[in-house]
Amino acid sequence: MKQLWHMIERYYPWLLLLLGVDCFCAVILWISDIQAFQTLIGLVVLTSILLFSAILFVLNKRETTRRELFRDFLSDPTICNEERLLSAISQKEGESVRFLASVLREYKNESNNMADALRDYEEYVEGWAHEAKTPLSLLTMLLDNRSDEISPPLQAKLDYVRSQLQEDVTQMLYYARLKSSTKDYQFKDINLNDCLGEVLEDYAPLLEEKQFVIINKLQSETVYTDRRGLQFMLGQIVSNAIKYTPSGGSVMINIDELVCDEPGYMMVRTRVSDTGIGMSQDYLTKIFEAFTREKNTTKSKIAGTGLGMSIVKNYVDLLGGTIDVESEPGKGSTFTVTLKHRIADERYYVKKHIEEPGTGNEILEGRNILLAEDNDLNAEIAEAILERAGLKTERVEDGIQCVNRIMQMPVGTYDVILMDIQMPRMDGYKATQAIRNLPDKDKACIPIIAMTANAFQEDAEKCIAVGMNAHLAKPLDIEKMKKTIKSICS
Repeated sequence: MKQLWHMIERYYPWLLLLLGVDCFCAVILWISDIQAFQTLIGLVVLTSILLFSAILFVLNKRETTRRELFRDFLSDPTICNEERLLSAISQKEGESVRFLASVLREYKNESNNMADALRDYEEYVEGWAHEAKTPLSLLTMLLDNRSDEISPPLQAKLDYVRSQLQEDVTQMLYYARLKSSTKDYQFKDINLNDCLGEVLEDYAPLLEEKQFVIINKLQSETVYTDRRGLQFMLGQIVSNAIKYTPSGGSVMINIDELVCDEPGYMMVRTRVSDTGIGMSQDYLTKIFEAFTREKNTTKSKIAGTGLGMSIVKNYVDLLGGTIDVESEPGKGSTFTVTLKHRIADERYYVKKHIEEPGTGNEILEGRNILLAEDNDLNAEIAEAILERAGLKTERVEDGIQCVNRIMQMPVGTYDVILMDIQMPRMDGYKATQAIRNLPDKDKACIPIIAMTANAFQEDAEKCIAVGMNAHLAKPLDIEKMKKTIKSICS
């Protein structure tokens, strides 16, 4: 109706002209024959109006068709859509359409090439991260299982190398995903203290050197948010505080709850302060830009990619929060993140109480693990970690061997399968599906835990979707691995 009204506005001068002609004819008719004038004048006007309406209807339909063809052409400028549009427009307009078609097709080709390049980049980054996690796993095993054989100074240096390498790998993966169309968020009920505790645990050896202080004033602890995103943000800020604070300095984390005027929500402010080298006022204006670093950090040869704060800012914005920074050269820095979280449903507490497994290591003693891992070094690392935790392991090198072993051995031979994802001949996904489809239902329901460098939430969800029970990211976190196996075996 709106478009029809625009058509009337566009062509109303023609209607006025037609009515003017009717008036002229009416005058001539009145002069020539008054009686005929009275009879025919109404018919003449009605005929003119009907004729104008019919023409308007045809023009409106034609205009609508042209609009639809033009819209189809813009959304997909193929030769077919171009020819359809050309058949509905004038020759003069056709010249412009042909030029526009060539430009659009060139742009579309460039866009497709960029999309392909972006996918290649994502695959390269994730492949690189997958490979980087092998030496990282070895370093983790060394520090977690052979720390008594390493001198304290060397252990501190290796801890720093491990945390730095892990941070770089994580940053690159997050940066790649922020640039892609794949968003990696999973909102669920989490305990803020537990979330922060896991972050601090990763940096515990380094924090011991920094006179670490934490002040927690939270009244409500369990909220509904994206756990991994929150931990990444906190981890990056804490990591920077440690990295840029010399020995003898201090790092303080202050968490408190602010007044929130929205029922069912809470406002949490996290402030991380350090007594480190600080930043200039000029750099503070571009701290959240990617690949930027302060001059005094590059001169002091402190390692860093310049990506951390850029990614943090992106995540804070996506979660609807704010991040502020105060700093002064030589006097340290203070980062303040304020986020509004939805308070968790009361059912969370009941569920957590029911599902929380026992903490005794006796649950793990004597459990038999079938390890599916094609990389010899990764297998050696995993076996050492598992055996140190009191578990017995057998290894197979690919998915086919894993499925065959389950089919050949009696039910109950293995308590859990630790399944790598990227394996030759048959990957972990297909192996899991094959096991779940075994005719022997007792064998088909054996617990399967993914053990992979693919650490994003969509990877974890895919593992669950094909029938796995849980997902562990490499490098293996010993305590998390124990907790996961306990929860399945208890």
